[in-house]
Amino acid sequence: MIRLFFGWDHRIGRSRFWIGFLVIMTLYPVCDWALAQWLLGIDILEPGLAPEDVAVPAYKWTQAALWIFLLYPLAAVLVKRCRDRNRNVWWPVPWLSEEVVTALLEGAGVAYNSIEMAWWEYAFLAFSVTGLCWIVVDLGLLPGTKGPNRYGPDPREPKTDPGGHADVFD
Repeated sequence: MIRLFFGWDHRIGRSRFWIGFLVIMTLYPVCDWALAQWLLGIDILEPGLAPEDVAVPAYKWTQAALWIFLLYPLAAVLVKRCRDRNRNVWWPVPWLSEEVVTALLEGAGVAYNSIEMAWWEYAFLAFSVTGLCWIVVDLGLLPGTKGPNRYGPDPREPKTDPGGHADVFD
């Protein structure tokens, strides 16, 4: 499992992609909730909580750092899935870059900290949603390349050791 989140080589199929993607996308809100409890002493899931209640700089920067930290294992999952789709491994970089910039702007209190958003915040949001749609459709729903490709063997084909035993856990 560690190789899924921190290794950059090999290919992964759709099932491993969904496991990695959903683990990270679930881990962020859970960790964010725990950070709010720890740093602010408030429940961010509480109804009627105003944006200014969580606009504490230490919390915003910690929230940004958490998302940037989680983008590394997410990038590893995306790159390996791109390899399986026989895509260039740089495809996720624009979306990941936008996510880093957005996290830094949010941490600085410049973006998404009021109900009324500026035009560029809408542009960033549109780019983020478009990238997320690409990830879900292209990497999550479409099958990978059948057989070996330039990035390695097909992850659906069982690997065997010299003794002929299939490695079903790798």
